[in-house]
Amino acid sequence: METITKKDKVMIVIGEWFDKVNGNTYHDATISINGEDYLIPYKYGYSANNEWNLKELLNQVGFRIRKDKRVLDYCKVYTQNKLKRNLNK
Repeated sequence: METITKKDKVMIVIGEWFDKVNGNTYHDATISINGEDYLIPYKYGYSANNEWNLKELLNQVGFRIRKDKRVLDYCKVYTQNKLKRNLNK
């Protein structure tokens, strides 16, 4: 497993959608690591769930973060509000 460092080019775009009818929040993400793109399909939750899902995806594709660091410490993060139809499926 490869450890992500500050030398790696990591960019994360997080999309959020709020379901006004039921009061639920959903999110998706696109992660770019050194030019490779990985998608997280939309899932229920927000804030801490984003971090958890990012770590989970990184582990699945063979990357890891040092234990004393957060995923968001190593990358540029952009958050945008989306419509439900525009979330990664």
